[in-house]
Amino acid sequence: IIINKVFDAYNRIDTITQGGVTEDYDYNPDGTLAKKTDGEQNNTTYSYDAFKRLTNTSQAGQINTSMTYDVQGNTLSVTDPEGHATRKCGIQLGTGAGRCHRKIP
Repeated sequence: IIINKVFDAYNRIDTITQGGVTEDYDYNPDGTLAKKTDGEQNNTTYSYDAFKRLTNTSQAGQINTSMTYDVQGNTLSVTDPEGHATRKCGIQLGTGAGRCHRKIP
């Protein structure tokens, strides 16, 4: 299988073609990934906070996954497409030690 990658002027992936199927990538002015279009023309869009941290992804206009962060930029929770949230907890300031994962009911 031949994989062809095309990069834009900023050395970001613009398209990837594999087996005759092409994925296109579009970027926001700040360089973050805005949208990925797969070979079937399905769009996945990406949203970010003011610190360029990914806050949600959506397909066909529906939020699929969302993330929240603490003031240090550590991930606090991730909510999956079915609405199940996982909270990361017990992080010691500045060390990342003592992480735990738990489902939020």
